[in-house]
Amino acid sequence: SDNEIKIELSDIIKGFLDEDARLVNEENKLSKLPCTPNIVTILGNFVKNWAMKQLIPGNEKPNRSQSTQPPVIDIDTIQRKLNLCKEVADGLRIYFDFSVWAMLLYGKEREQYKAITSTAASTHFNSNNEDPRIEGTNGETQEDKYHPDNESERNRRKSLRSHKVSSGYEHTNGTSNKPSAIMQNSGQHLPFDGSNNAGSSDSLTNSPRHRALINHIQSWKFVPLSLYDKNPAPPSLVYGAVHLARLFVKLPELLSRTNMPEEKLEVVLEYFDYFLKYLEEHP
Repeated sequence: SDNEIKIELSDIIKGFLDEDARLVNEENKLSKLPCTPNIVTILGNFVKNWAMKQLIPGNEKPNRSQSTQPPVIDIDTIQRKLNLCKEVADGLRIYFDFSVWAMLLYGKEREQYKAITSTAASTHFNSNNEDPRIEGTNGETQEDKYHPDNESERNRRKSLRSHKVSSGYEHTNGTSNKPSAIMQNSGQHLPFDGSNNAGSSDSLTNSPRHRALINHIQSWKFVPLSLYDKNPAPPSLVYGAVHLARLFVKLPELLSRTNMPEEKLEVVLEYFDYFLKYLEEHP
């Protein structure tokens, strides 16, 4: 129909999904769980990467017409867009946890799912894994960590290629655990607001408000650390990029069940596209 929701998957993503299906169904090779990076880490890094690209556009190839002028940004606009990006990422995490058992697993993966989600998430993490309570794993705050062109090699190389995942936590009660609710409510608050009272437009060079927002992004946590003690473990702390990529095959069907306004849906789909490009760039 004309109102059909479409999410275009690139040949790269389709290729990873096809290879994943072959490994599981023909060779009986399941992803090693928990995945590194997990879905929480992938989504959190995506938000930080996206934010830094907005705040440091000089990393893009310069335009001749712009080369002599320092770029000017509107911090308030970036805060609003950043909030949307965060909410969409959180929505993806919730959709994954909500639908993984019913929609995203092959039959051969179900016993593995039962085993890995039967205990608290913290039991699956150690110094070689992604427990953010351990310094230098999921909660790095070094300034260059989330520079768009200087992310850690650890997270650059994994995800899709190694069947590793990185995503968040579950909501256990209230309406907020419904995927449609998180998408509908996007943009109602600004988690990065209040860095100071400077004007809304600031030059990228040496603006206190700009620096404060960068510092805030670098120390921001996608999910509360308490989620790592949830029992059973949220699937998004266990699975990786390949399983998250499977979600995008099902999202049109899931989104069609919501009453999301058309203009809101267009924004959500735009951020889905940003995320899929991020997955391709960080295989």
